Amino acid sequence: MPNRIIKESICTSEQIDSLSQSAEILFYRLMVNCDDYGLFDARLKLVASKCYPLKSIEINSLRDDLASLQAANLVFLYEVDGKTYGKLTSWEKHQQVRAKRAKFPLPENGSEIICNQLIANVPGIQSNPIQSESNPNPIQEEPPRAKRTPPIEKPSDVDEQVWQDWIQLRKEKRATVTKTVIDGAVIEAAKAGMSLNDFLTTWCRRGSQGLEAGWLKPVERAEQKKQAETFRERDDRTARERWEQMTGETHPGNLRQPGVNAPAKRLEITQ
Repeated sequence: MPNRIIKESICTSEQIDSLSQSAEILFYRLMVNCDDYGLFDARLKLVASKCYPLKSIEINSLRDDLASLQAANLVFLYEVDGKTYGKLTSWEKHQQVRAKRAKFPLPENGSEIICNQLIANVPGIQSNPIQSESNPNPIQEEPPRAKRTPPIEKPSDVDEQVWQDWIQLRKEKRATVTKTVIDGAVIEAAKAGMSLNDFLTTWCRRGSQGLEAGWLKPVERAEQKKQAETFRERDDRTARERWEQMTGETHPGNLRQPGVNAPAKRLEITQ
């Protein structure tokens, strides 16, 4: 296993500072156990055996720590062929990729899951029934109903059609739409030098479950940039045409363009 790089900026990272001590320790142990692409098998029993070989770790505690890493956008959890995998989200930014192929399936080939779903993949873990030896037939309490999470509002800089297409893609991939996911998309779009609207458009064209700036091909970035320039040119042309309609004269910007003839000025004849 190659050595990993930890920079001093980790001491002032707000993401790391938001973690509990146990969650932060798990993050470092995952860092030295994942493959050269920042990927790892996220089944809880395997995480426990790999990261804590000399300790007895509670599965529920491990699940909570992994959920904290996911909430802090430090770990991305996904499912491929019924198995759970994870990816350290900022891996390419801080580590060197030496291997030619990843040991585990890539996130773009899977469906995002939330950490609480991992409990279903761990055999032998059940909720404790409310009972005691003196009361073998207790009254079972009705489990609390999960609160319905309000839908995430569309960002103001995203077109309505692009937003609806992206929401539909998330539904097809059985992936959640949360503020954490949107915030992550904003960060990745900035890394790629793209607007959020262009980033989500490329995401929809790919049809993948997830998308990071490092996964984009140069042609995808260039295509979005070309389209964005075309939209600006269209807006400028529309503004010039509106100005000419109101004044009856040729816009100064059109006079500098080849092949554009100035229209004849209107003559007002007084009687």
